[in-house]
Amino acid sequence: MKKIRNFLILIIFLGTALYYFGSLAWKQFYRIPRERNEAALEKVRGELATYTSSLEKIRRENRENTVLLARSFPLDRASGQTRYQVWLTEMAEFCGMKEPAVTVGEYKKSSAMAVLTFQLKGSTSMVSLYRFLYEFSWAAPLHRIASLDLVPQEDSDLLRATVVIEGLSLAKLSPRSPYPAMTEFPSTGNWLRRLTSGPFAAYEPIASEPLFSYVAPGLDPASYTLLTGTPEISDTTTGQTVVVTRWKIETEDRSLTLKRGERLTIGSFDATIEDIQGDMVILSQTDGRRWLLMLGDRLPDAVALAPGF
Repeated sequence: MKKIRNFLILIIFLGTALYYFGSLAWKQFYRIPRERNEAALEKVRGELATYTSSLEKIRRENRENTVLLARSFPLDRASGQTRYQVWLTEMAEFCGMKEPAVTVGEYKKSSAMAVLTFQLKGSTSMVSLYRFLYEFSWAAPLHRIASLDLVPQEDSDLLRATVVIEGLSLAKLSPRSPYPAMTEFPSTGNWLRRLTSGPFAAYEPIASEPLFSYVAPGLDPASYTLLTGTPEISDTTTGQTVVVTRWKIETEDRSLTLKRGERLTIGSFDATIEDIQGDMVILSQTDGRRWLLMLGDRLPDAVALAPGF
């Protein structure tokens, strides 16, 4: 009986020990390592997803950059400057620009790119200018217009244009990449659709608008026309005394005498003598604008009158 009791106690002790130490061993040698492995596996999966996304982004950027790299100026500075200078001159002449001259400006280089600057000067009509901008927009080189200055020329309908242009030479992404070329200039082609309409005919009507019509070549005589007097004189036709206006056009060294109702047309200014009141003259134009000019003042000094005044 005693042996049976001891055996049962041993069985209970061994069972308790097995339960305790077995649970501890299962936790220490199976569950914890498994959880650690699952966490590491999840981390690897996250990193793999990140790397996959980054790789796809790099591939997408490479596809997009391929066009830019193909349009880049040559890696060789002298080749890029010389070839672009010749191309820009020929393109300006093709568009109708008169006596175009292209000079090479400063050269700025960094580890990823180099910026080449050019200046184009020439005389051009508005149609030729629009044609130039049209052809420039469709051209293959990776370039842009940094500034465009237009100055009307005296005694001519042409404009004096000064265009500052910047070109970009990109570095190779890898040594085996075919672009940019060392000396070869990018060929012309429709690399990117920059304009809504393809044919130049769609933009030609804009070029025909007289954008600079308000600028008269040379000096405008109206700016130098002076109201010198408002005397009373005897009208040779009616014999009556009338008040007249007297004007001196300084640029032409001549004078005018006009009565009420007569037309004053000088340079860019065209108006009718509406009224003469002492030292004041009221001028009216066909578009409804009315001006008040004082004795001794020039036409640009006229004050606009409010409607109904």
